[in-house]
Amino acid sequence: MAAKPTKKRYQRKRPAHIIALLPYPDFPLSPHAASGRWYKKIRGHRHYFGPLDDWQTALNRYQDQKDDLYAGRKPRLTPDECVTVRELCNLFLEAKRQRVDTEDLKARTWQDYRQTCKSLIKAFGGERVIDDLRPDDFTAISLRLNKDYSAVVGRNLIQRIRTVFKWAADTDLITHPMKFGPDFQRPSKKRERRERREAGQRMFTVTEVHSLINRADKVLRPMILLGINGGMGNTDVAELPLDAVDLHEGWIDYPRPKTEVPRRFPLWPETVRAIKIYLQRRPEPKRGEDAHLVFLTKFRQRWVRSRMREPEPGTVVVQTIDSIGLQFNKLRASCGAVGIGRGFYALRYTFRTIADDVRDNVAIDRVMGHETPGIATYYRESIDDKRLLAVTNRVRHWLFTDVGNHSGGVLAKIG
Repeated sequence: MAAKPTKKRYQRKRPAHIIALLPYPDFPLSPHAASGRWYKKIRGHRHYFGPLDDWQTALNRYQDQKDDLYAGRKPRLTPDECVTVRELCNLFLEAKRQRVDTEDLKARTWQDYRQTCKSLIKAFGGERVIDDLRPDDFTAISLRLNKDYSAVVGRNLIQRIRTVFKWAADTDLITHPMKFGPDFQRPSKKRERRERREAGQRMFTVTEVHSLINRADKVLRPMILLGINGGMGNTDVAELPLDAVDLHEGWIDYPRPKTEVPRRFPLWPETVRAIKIYLQRRPEPKRGEDAHLVFLTKFRQRWVRSRMREPEPGTVVVQTIDSIGLQFNKLRASCGAVGIGRGFYALRYTFRTIADDVRDNVAIDRVMGHETPGIATYYRESIDDKRLLAVTNRVRHWLFTDVGNHSGGVLAKIG
């Protein structure tokens, strides 16, 4: 039986202005004006092969790598090939973007890596060869970062820079681990402590929490109660699934979205009541993938969401919307001077500070979704619910009993 002839792959005709830039009509690569490079889209991803003013080098690199790329393999660099800072950043971001597609990495984390790569290109220049970087180059960027940013931001940037170059060594883009030198250091703990002291406390007082709960609507009130009841942050609340909330027994049991560390804690009667009231008017989700969530906005979407889009070829934009933070800040402003400079996440700081009175770090970490340091964490399969109850009861006593008769007004409004 004669074999059927294979179908020719349909190829869209190139626009005239693109053809005019090609060195010859059948040139396999396309020009990307924004980055000034030749590229080819293979298996749904753009791959760049060299600058527009050197088409022969770009063509040679494409021909060397196309078999691996079409087969879905990462092409191996030749020994004499020099990798520039821009090429490293593009390869690193592409690898991390694939992890976003598989939901192993948050889009917001990818955006942080992108900002780090921008800082590297600005500091070293995009065409700088990686092998030419020396410890004094990293010392200079360390000094600039520590000068331009706070201690926490500078520390995170330096750590991400180390991550980029470690990835380069692990993927054989460089033949040896990068030598950063002794002066490429994170800001000192002393500076971090000083800046934190100057910024003031990040927790709320009892009176402030009562003011926020009393003035909150039926949507924001259960969120605030979850923040002070179990130390839940913005994303924790936004991604809380319905099947993790047992309103009959009064417990929440699900891993923290940021780290997948297990967390479990009992719900106060006030929190259960507020959630039940909200669920009576919960809108239907706009998208099927949000149907499992407890909280939805009036537009029937997630309260905290990040999406990655490509408005034009080669340009990736990550848009993050934190509606919890926005609405909480409006509420705080409506309360006058309550909590100036503190957002929703300060409820988590408040919870931890008060819960420490129990002196049971293991139980507090389980409530907050923190991983307790030490080898015992790997052997500890569960924690007695009585210990978790003691933690949340201490915070509830602080909020509703320690200060006069504040609880009466709060309970009346919630009920």
